This record gives sequence, C-alpha cells and structure tokens, in this order.
Amino acid sequence: MATINYLASDFDVTTWGSLLSGDKKLTCTWADVVRAAITLGKHNYAAIFKYNSFSKYEMIFRAAMIYTSLMEDSGTYKIRRTELFKHLDPSEKGAISYFLGLTNAKIFAEKLLDVPWLMHLDVYKPKHKLDHLGNTRPDLFGYNISKNGWVVIEAKGRSRGFSRKAFEKAKAQSQNLVSIASQNPILNVAIQSYFPSDAIKVKIADPEAKKDGIHLDITMEKWIGYNRLDNKNKVM
Repeated sequence: MATINYLASDFDVTTWGSLLSGDKKLTCTWADVVRAAITLGKHNYAAIFKYNSFSKYEMIFRAAMIYTSLMEDSGTYKIRRTELFKHLDPSEKGAISYFLGLTNAKIFAEKLLDVPWLMHLDVYKPKHKLDHLGNTRPDLFGYNISKNGWVVIEAKGRSRGFSRKAFEKAKAQSQNLVSIASQNPILNVAIQSYFPSDAIKVKIADPEAKKDGIHLDITMEKWIGYNRLDNKNKVM
C-alpha cells in the first residue's frame, strides 16, 4: 500500500472529520492511482469506453503517464518521482505535473470527500457562457453522494516544491463557482500536489465561500447521466 502525505486546513471538522485537519497520510493502492487517472473527467464507467479503441488508447496513455512518472519507495511506501520524470524537459514536467495534480484531486475527492466522479467545468462552456471567465474558473466539480451536495475543486500540480502563490490562486478559483443547479457548493476545495523532496505531498483547503461568481445552471439530469442512486455508477 502506497502513502501520500498531505496537509488539510480550513475544513469544518465536525462535518468532515479529523482526516481533513492537519498533517495526515492517505493510504492507497496503485490500482487507486491508475483508476483515478483513467476516470478523471468521466461521469460513469460507460463514458470511459465511449470511443471504443480510441478510449482504450486513452486509458493506456493515462496509465503510462502514472507509471513513467511515479513509483513507490520500498522503505517508506511513499509515492515519489521516477528518475525519468526528474530528467524530463521543463515543459514536459509542467504538463505531467498538471495531470498528476488532477489525478490526486480525483483520489482525494473519492477517498476523503465521497465524490466518486469529477467533471471538468470546461465541458460545460459551450452551453453555459463561461468563456468570459478566462483562467478564473475552477477545474472540476462533482457530487457528494453521502451529503447530497456539490463539491468544487481547483487542482494545481508542481514538479518541485510548494508554491504559496499558486495555492492562493487555486483558492480564489475554487471560490468562483458559487452555485450549481441553484445550490451552493458544500465545499470549494483548493488542492496542490508538489514535491518538497522526491516524495509527493498534497496540500488541501476549503476556503470560505464567496457570494458572487459563476452560477452553473444545470439539473441533476444534465449532469451527463450522473445518478447517485445508480449502482452501476459507483466507484469500484
């Protein structure tokens, strides 16, 4: 079992529990990590296989990015960078770090926030007039199946150490989605994955909600087939 050290702050502990307060360790399997990479941005398992052989190639591509970039330390069980990842070109590191940041967001959403599916907000741009928001909008959102509420997430990924500036920007972006389907999100989450040394670490926070921002006018039916009562859509 691999571990990811993380620091959680600003969550209501009475609602979300001690796992979202202070320095903790998240335990996961490599199957968890690969599944998070593959299911990111999908609304159910059928969507993963939607494009037949091309979908299979996409799964292989996403899994390959995990296995070429990350490995488990045999002594500490921490997930750390591979030598290949450390010697990539900076632009390549940037692209993979972004993907790893999104993947970690998916793992944490599933394991700590009870959000099995995360969709990209940009998927909804054409129908919901979000283009004018530029880079101020968050990356992801999903539905918490135990508390019946929406969760908004902005994910950042770094190939080196923690960036306070990037994390503050992530907080601001997560706050900018203020309602979904006429409901206020129950969480607006900022999460940054980074490498203070070889081992990956995550910082996650729930900044105070804002009153003004993006209103995403969708219904549960428009959540692209998502149905929290459908057993077929549950995480394996």
